[in-house]
Amino acid sequence: MGFVQNALIIGMLAVVLFSLAVGYYIAPQAQPQALAKGPQATASPAQQAARQGITVQIPAIDENGEGKVARVNVQEMPGSGRVLIELGPDNPIIGGDTQDSIRTAVELGKMFSTRDTAAIDLRYSISAPSDEVSGKSAGAAVAVATMALLRGERLRPDTIITGTVNSRGVIGPVGGVLQKAKAAGQMGFRRIIVPVGEATAAKSETRCTQTSSPNGVRRECTQTAAQVSVAAETGLEVFEVRDAGEALELWRE
Repeated sequence: MGFVQNALIIGMLAVVLFSLAVGYYIAPQAQPQALAKGPQATASPAQQAARQGITVQIPAIDENGEGKVARVNVQEMPGSGRVLIELGPDNPIIGGDTQDSIRTAVELGKMFSTRDTAAIDLRYSISAPSDEVSGKSAGAAVAVATMALLRGERLRPDTIITGTVNSRGVIGPVGGVLQKAKAAGQMGFRRIIVPVGEATAAKSETRCTQTSSPNGVRRECTQTAAQVSVAAETGLEVFEVRDAGEALELWRE
């Protein structure tokens, strides 16, 4: 019996020693997993905003002369100063004059930037209620959105802008301001920024008269155009600006 007891004791000690040895080698392997689940470095608010980019709405006129609203998003990413325009099923064809307008807006945005843009790519995504986007009236919106992004600023969501822009930042006149403002109001916007001189717009009115004669009733219609206040017609606050810098001051949060 003594031999059996000694054998049992020796066996139990061997099991304990083996368990300790296994635990010693397994425990260090579990540590990297615990470290991997620790807190990760978070991006700064400015970095997060740059990744999300800035999205602005752009009032436009469709092929039927009706006011519509398009959308453009601009994002920045590490790169080499390139300008990228996203193509896809949700993106319309971008006409040559609109592409030129975007290039001008980009250069203007870089002039107002507070950072070195040589190592930044800018990606633009445009969506619109049409298969093609043309014209230069989106220039002011793209310019101000780019300026705000590169300066780390945000834009008020209740504001919309229409106007061309040149390389000096001057915002030029566009057509269909009244129709664009009406479409913006229907979309819930409260403020619209327009070029100087376009706070009023021409509104067409058709007036008809009819006269009776022995031969029947004769109806004659004439069309007239009158200058009306865009604010009075739409209920929006209307701001006239001369250049992109003024527009950014009005639009920033």
